[in-house]
Amino acid sequence: MKNQSSAMIVLVVGAVILLASVFAGNIGLANVPALSAQQATGVVIGAVLLAVGFFLNNKSGQNTNKTSPGGDSDAAWLDSLTKAEEIDSDKSADREGQ
Repeated sequence: MKNQSSAMIVLVVGAVILLASVFAGNIGLANVPALSAQQATGVVIGAVLLAVGFFLNNKSGQNTNKTSPGGDSDAAWLDSLTKAEEIDSDKSADREGQ
């Protein structure tokens, strides 16, 4: 749980830095409306932190999203997909038999 929490913190901090850097001119943090060197540096740092957060979150293997592949739920997702295909094929066979 600690690894996933750390990954989420890194991910959120990266996203905040990235968005704050991109929109700094619009929200009054930068004096120049164009992208400055400091903003570009913030964008790069934010993007790197965001990527590291995604990597750590996926590496932790504790992804509890059951609707798509990932983490420990791969087998459960594949089983549900296979069962759905079997149900669809059974319904098709029933329709053909009528």
